[in-house]
Amino acid sequence: MKVETGKGIYRVYWTDANHSLSRIYLTTSRIGHMATLFDHDCLIYDDLEKDTVNIREGDGSWRIISPPGGRYRLIGVDHDNTR
Repeated sequence: MKVETGKGIYRVYWTDANHSLSRIYLTTSRIGHMATLFDHDCLIYDDLEKDTVNIREGDGSWRIISPPGGRYRLIGVDHDNTR
């Protein structure tokens, strides 16, 4: 879940099947759209500070998945994990 902590500033939290809540640390606090993959433990989100789309894996690693120099935005993820 995305929680607004200030005007345009967000934190992201994750809950598991046991209702355990933990914070997901991202490289930005300005987060746009978010999506998760159906069969893979990862979060895809818009970084509004750098105009990029990033993916954060379940192991804590992250990478930019949008082409450099573009101003791409995440629309969503379908059941085939197409983003």
